Amino acid sequence: MTKPKAINWFKHPALPFLMMSTLVILGITGIQQIMGFLLQDRFGWNAVETTTQLGYAMMVMSLMSILVQMVLVPRFELGPTRLIYLGVFLR
Repeated sequence: MTKPKAINWFKHPALPFLMMSTLVILGITGIQQIMGFLLQDRFGWNAVETTTQLGYAMMVMSLMSILVQMVLVPRFELGPTRLIYLGVFLR
């Protein structure tokens, strides 16, 4: 059994996609955290109410994400190109 070579991530072609994915995830989590402060300010909630309502909102977002990835995409056979165009159109 031979041990495979270690991947040099600085020369690997997937590095730009890895960096882009990391930045997108950081951006999404930042927006979600800011959304909590916005809701607290707009509705005059205290910390407990904000945490509860934001938890519900994030749970619904997660469930919708799972629904889309596990039900809608396989059912309608949406490939990456169609999903990108659909996302741009809906934006």
